[in-house]
Amino acid sequence: MNQTDLKVDWRAHLTPAESDFISLSDAAARRISGAQTEWNKKFKDKRKEIVKRAKKRAKQARQTT
Repeated sequence: MNQTDLKVDWRAHLTPAESDFISLSDAAARRISGAQTEWNKKFKDKRKEIVKRAKKRAKQARQTT
């Protein structure tokens, strides 16, 4: 397989039903990506801090027993 095989315009060869499905799935992927970005902005750093503190407490608890 060479580079030209990878650059085929496969979308031009979709049936109407396949094209509708691909469009729907692409739109869903964009929504999911946007939601993931929003989640990262709101929760990612705070969650990391909480997990780090919990791991530290677990390590300390293990050392005292």
